[in-house]
Amino acid sequence: MRYTVFSPDHEILGALIISYRNSVNEPNYREIYTQLGLDQVLPDQWYPFQRQLDVFNTLAEREGSMMDFVSIALASVMGAPMPPEFDHMPFVQVMQAFNHSLAMVNRGTDYGYTTITEVEPNHLRIEARYPAPDDILYGGVYGYAKRFLPKGTSFTLRYDETIPRRENGGEVTVMHLRWTPPENAK
Repeated sequence: MRYTVFSPDHEILGALIISYRNSVNEPNYREIYTQLGLDQVLPDQWYPFQRQLDVFNTLAEREGSMMDFVSIALASVMGAPMPPEFDHMPFVQVMQAFNHSLAMVNRGTDYGYTTITEVEPNHLRIEARYPAPDDILYGGVYGYAKRFLPKGTSFTLRYDETIPRRENGGEVTVMHLRWTPPENAK
């Protein structure tokens, strides 16, 4: 198995499974959720995260899985209920709440972490140790940028090529998010 939990007691909230399952590319993997018994989860119940990772493991064997992973995470962020204050907070603060968001839908002895550091204005360094595919993290961060940066902001999100990603044997995955506010922004 490529993706495994860090601790056997790692569970995720059913609402996250539902949001993963109901993404744009859902027809590409609907049957996997059914086969693994994740087609009828309840949003307020907890489920072993390894079952969701088994979906990712099956998807990883297919061509084009990167797009599925990004799509899954992007949809989960775009459709997830977020605290209303996020709409009025500075983007850096919203991103720094990312780890808190992770804690709301994951539980267990060791489910990983994210650390968001402001390198300079309009540049964040995202470090993550999470058992899911790196492209799930990528889609999640991309979704936060798309949802919470001011309208008209252009941004780039790139893996740090100087540090081996977790999927490639590294301890953590590091990405850099840079953005340029629209010209009419204050």
